[in-house]
Amino acid sequence: MKDVEDADKGVEIAFQAVVTDSDMGDGTIGGFNGRAQGDIEKYEAHEAEDIARRVNAGEASQRDYRELQRLLGGNSGDKAFSQTLLDGLGARGTLQLSNSLDSLAHYDDKQHGSRYLDIQKGLATTLATATKDPHSDFYQGFRADLRKAGTEQFKVDGLSSVPDEKVRGYQSLVTLMQHGHGYDGQFLKDTADDIRHAEESYTPRGGNPTESLWGLRDRFSGEDRGWFANDPLDGVLGLMSHDPKVSTEYLDPARNDNLRYLLHGRNWDTVVDHYATPPGGTTVGIPVLAEDGDVRKGFGAALEAATTGEAPGGYHAAGPHTEPQARILQHTINTLYTDKHAQELPKGLVTPMAHILTSYTPDTHETYAESSSKYDIDWDSEGSVWSDKDGAHLAVGHQRLAAVMRGVANDPEAFGHLYGAEQQYTHHVLETIPADAGDKTIRDRIVESSRAMGAYDGIRSDIIYDERFEKTQWAADFNHGIGTALGTALLFNPVKDLSPVGDLTNKAIDVWAYESNKEHTAEANLAATEQNAKTYDAGQHDVEKLVRAWADSRGHGIDSDWTKYYVHAGQNDYEHGRDRTLSTLRADR
Repeated sequence: MKDVEDADKGVEIAFQAVVTDSDMGDGTIGGFNGRAQGDIEKYEAHEAEDIARRVNAGEASQRDYRELQRLLGGNSGDKAFSQTLLDGLGARGTLQLSNSLDSLAHYDDKQHGSRYLDIQKGLATTLATATKDPHSDFYQGFRADLRKAGTEQFKVDGLSSVPDEKVRGYQSLVTLMQHGHGYDGQFLKDTADDIRHAEESYTPRGGNPTESLWGLRDRFSGEDRGWFANDPLDGVLGLMSHDPKVSTEYLDPARNDNLRYLLHGRNWDTVVDHYATPPGGTTVGIPVLAEDGDVRKGFGAALEAATTGEAPGGYHAAGPHTEPQARILQHTINTLYTDKHAQELPKGLVTPMAHILTSYTPDTHETYAESSSKYDIDWDSEGSVWSDKDGAHLAVGHQRLAAVMRGVANDPEAFGHLYGAEQQYTHHVLETIPADAGDKTIRDRIVESSRAMGAYDGIRSDIIYDERFEKTQWAADFNHGIGTALGTALLFNPVKDLSPVGDLTNKAIDVWAYESNKEHTAEANLAATEQNAKTYDAGQHDVEKLVRAWADSRGHGIDSDWTKYYVHAGQNDYEHGRDRTLSTLRADR
């Protein structure tokens, strides 16, 4: 019934426009409009434009807002309506409208906040619809208009505790865009490019290197403040992350230098946020530099989507990957390592890197295992990317990879999940050994897996040296991460019919979840000494228990001479992987 009423209202608006003679010399009789347009949606767009201008002037009534809500709700998916409305308002008028709605929703008229936010949603959908065709005349003109308005300053009532604070147009644009979805990939990339160009072209007043185009004197993160996109580039990257294909295209270092700019060229410390201390100051005076709580949130999400090909925000199954995806991760690891940011990952990248590296567990396992010429490369090598029947693969120098994983380990639960994924993959490697395999094949797989697990444990051992951590709590959070990883479905789909006796999966998980948890927690109480770090070998016991469980599943028993032979075979290489990784991490500091 409501749809019928809205349609009738649209016809009424169009009829009123048709019978209103805007040109008495156009040859029509009786006051009829000789320039009447054929689309009802265009008439409704002009009606919406008139209301929007009243909103921007502070002259709109609640009846106006209800009508604007109806107009946008019913027509925002229509190309003619959307382009007509935005063309009439222009970029500046569109941004002013968005700012006005934000002020009303969050500060001036909270009791009707849901209505204003619904209008924002309709306006964002209108923007997405109007910019679907990047080759259209409208698109080119509106983008050029946005470039001008994007760096202009606007007052958003109530936004800042600083009375004379003003925001930039691109901040308002991305704040508006966050209310919508379905943006064309080219529009997202073009917007990101234009924002980057604006911030790179900005000349600080008086040559002050701490002044930023986007700098504001307040914090903008958290539930109450995070809705405002004070960092518009990070904000548009967050929107881009919803489309992994577009994220990969935007960050692929073979296509452009966007990834290098975001990792290396952009000064995140000064480009985003300045705020006055104490609050309530003015925009005059020396700013105090600070980072928001959500710094790099959008970049981290886009990086995760670009490297995994999946929506960000969770741990991912292993591969398959494309060469551009693997190339982005390779470039990220190398840049972070070269810039000395790997062991102390930038805020906002720790969790995304944990999610990403889980997806690449087969490659990280082989890198640490040094099992083939493609992975057995110089420890400080930038590595390579290549493809085979299983998709694209990545190899980087052992110490570069370890440094980034050490950065992840600053979040014990995230690193625990990586550790658990490696345990799963080691299980997969053993489970897929053919039943009729000879001694060399079995020995090689166990030695390589022990070496890889040793490398992971070298990273864990390094935590002993770091007095920032309360060790017992770190171990508890780490063990929770392992439990989370092992409590989910296996990531690697082991071939169960190759195992002649029993199912290794449940046995291994039971062993890890109970016995390893006790050892990891006990080790956390060791003093922070090099000698204790070298005896921090609960991880070695994890491998030993896994090998015993695997041998038992093959019918040899956990204490047979056959089993003991393979348990001992992996011990030296486990220590090799752990000790080399530990010493490398220490030397890099």
